[in-house]
Amino acid sequence: MLINSFLSDQDAEDQEFTVPNIMAAIVYVTNWKDLGRRLGLKPSEIEKIGDSESIDEVKFKLISHWIKNDREASWKKLMKALDLEFTLANVLSFVVEVNNWKDLGVQVGLKPPQLSSFEGTEQPKRDMIDCWMKIDPEASWEKLQAALQSPAMCENRVSQGIAKRRGSSFDRRSLLEAQSSVTSG
Repeated sequence: MLINSFLSDQDAEDQEFTVPNIMAAIVYVTNWKDLGRRLGLKPSEIEKIGDSESIDEVKFKLISHWIKNDREASWKKLMKALDLEFTLANVLSFVVEVNNWKDLGVQVGLKPPQLSSFEGTEQPKRDMIDCWMKIDPEASWEKLQAALQSPAMCENRVSQGIAKRRGSSFDRRSLLEAQSSVTSG
């Protein structure tokens, strides 16, 4: 099973704390040095890891070093280290397991011609999310959660994971307000 940063603390604790599982959880992390700092590595440790290799090789070395040298390394610490700014990488880390990216695109307010333009690309889901975030001034975690919870998507677990990870309750009123902005847009 592919794990992502949207896992709740309990879900994460149910997964084996191994380098491959952690690598799956950080698949969309691009700033590995920042992640290293957030995990508590010293600048000298981060520099020793080096950045002359592929990003995946460097992240593998980073995670391996962290697990080996931090007695408090845990899913909880990793979850806290993963940033939740509304960035392309963070959004993708939540929606990586969402299969129907076209329906998600419709739910966030993109039009079918826009969605069609992503069909031939290497990463259509990534391109769709990137487009949405760039053209919609109201793109937000709340709007994404409303789209995921819509009857067309039924991705409540992903939406709840976002709320838990953000530390927000995302109450029913907020959900209804965000859903109305999705359907009226």
